[in-house]
Amino acid sequence: MIKRDFTVLIIAVISGVAAFMLILNFLREAAEPKREFVIAAREIRKDQVITKEQIKPSKPMKSATSEDLFLQLEDVLGNRALEDIPEGKLIQRSKVKKRDLAAKVSKKETRPIPKGMRALTISAADVDQIPSLVDLDSFVDVLGRVPNFEGGLEMKTVVQGAPLLSIDQPEGSLAAKSITVALSPAEAETLIGALAQGKVRIVVRSDAGERAAFQPSYGMMEIIRGVNKQTKVAIQGLADVQGKETRKGAQS
Repeated sequence: MIKRDFTVLIIAVISGVAAFMLILNFLREAAEPKREFVIAAREIRKDQVITKEQIKPSKPMKSATSEDLFLQLEDVLGNRALEDIPEGKLIQRSKVKKRDLAAKVSKKETRPIPKGMRALTISAADVDQIPSLVDLDSFVDVLGRVPNFEGGLEMKTVVQGAPLLSIDQPEGSLAAKSITVALSPAEAETLIGALAQGKVRIVVRSDAGERAAFQPSYGMMEIIRGVNKQTKVAIQGLADVQGKETRKGAQS
C-alpha cells in the first residue's frame, strides 16, 4: 500500500513538473514578439549585388536564428550574395558580403571622354532614383517625358546605351549624388530638353546594346517646342539626322 502511494506521488510530481515546463514555454513564446525579416522576393544569384526589387519583408514571424537575419531592407541593399538565395527564403547575414563603399569611393575613378562625344552630368535631383547597381563598367538608358502628338507627355527612351565616365558617390552611402555620361552632341541636346520637362529615369544595362542603331522618333526641337500633326514629317527628318550623327559618333 505504501509502495503504491509512493509511486502515485512520483507520477504526480513528474506530471506537475512537465505541466509547469509546458506552461513556461508557452508563456515565453507568447511574450516573444513576432517580427518581419527580410526575404528574397525573387531568386538572388551568387555574386549579385542585391537591389530593392529582389527583397521584401516577410510576414510577422518568430525565428530561433533571428540574430543572423536582417530586419530592415536598407541593411540588405548593396550587399553581395555569397551563394544562391532561393525566392521566399530568409536572407542571412552570413550568406552576404557587405559592399565595400569606402574602397570604391576612395578611388574616385573617372574615364576620359571618347573622341567626338560630350560629357553630361545628371544629378540625383534630376532623377527619380539613381540605381544602386550603376558603376563605371555599366551602360545606361535614360527615359524622359516627351510630348506626344496628342499634346500630352509620355515616358520614352531618349538615350540608349550611354557609357559612364564618372560617379559621384559619398563615402558610406549607396546613393550616388550624380553620374556623368558620354553622349553625342545630338543626344546631349535631346537629353537636356527632356530634363527641362521634369525628372528622368535611369535604367542600368550590361552593354551598349544597339546604341549605334538607336533612332528615337523625336528630337530636341520636339521636346522643347512640342509637336503637332503638321510638324510630324519635319520632326521625323530631324530624328533621321540625329540617328546618323549618333551612329557616326559611335563608330568614331
